[in-house]
Amino acid sequence: MPRRDCIGLKIDATQPLYKRVQDALDEVPGAVSLPSPTTKQVDEIFAPHQTIQERNISRRYNSGWNIVWLRTCYKPSLAQSYAKLAQLSGANIEDGCVESLDHVLDNHVLYEFHGLDQEVLDQLLLRIPGLTDGLGILDEYGDGSKLIYGSAIYQTDMEGDESHCANGIDTDQELCDIREVANRVQNYVYVADEEAIEKSRVKIWWFDEFGKIIWDSYAEIPDSDLDGLRGAMMDGQDFVEIVGEDGKRGDQIARP
Repeated sequence: MPRRDCIGLKIDATQPLYKRVQDALDEVPGAVSLPSPTTKQVDEIFAPHQTIQERNISRRYNSGWNIVWLRTCYKPSLAQSYAKLAQLSGANIEDGCVESLDHVLDNHVLYEFHGLDQEVLDQLLLRIPGLTDGLGILDEYGDGSKLIYGSAIYQTDMEGDESHCANGIDTDQELCDIREVANRVQNYVYVADEEAIEKSRVKIWWFDEFGKIIWDSYAEIPDSDLDGLRGAMMDGQDFVEIVGEDGKRGDQIARP
């Protein structure tokens, strides 16, 4: 299946494939085994389109947060500024702002993308479409009979909260909107482009299961703690808690 077509599928449409793969990996009795690709298939299909690093990132499908750090600007005049930004952001240490150094995408041949924000993300997802595979589906009974859709981010009980969105009437439209965004976010990416490096900040693009940016924030460095942001996510803080109930698109994320 072409990668653009795959990204266009809803998560519940791809869940049966994920379940088959996971069952095989977990050696569930009766699960169909997975055929290993031949050397020829690796050389002709995988190698021209993905590096080993990108394939390793893609192995983290349907596992919740799979965050990468993306550098798109490689101007020699900004090299020193970038190095300082990466250091202060925790992008050059293990278990820093991303899970591992394998999640740092820093290669001028592969990632010197140009264009608007969405165009840049599209180019990234063409190489690593698995970044859209958040933990957006819960198979409640384990047999596919009841799939519960939601964000990859841990959610508070939104349905039971009638203080702002009651009986279908939006008493606080902005808060209702931000919670709708929270329910759709599947992943996010840290971006160090030319503007970000010049301003000593890191852009944060939050995107949905189709790879569309539905929210954007930024972190001032060193005022923001990206290590702390990742830790907060791992501890179960949800999107609204991170960006704030009164947050706006394009706002700065404060130190968690």
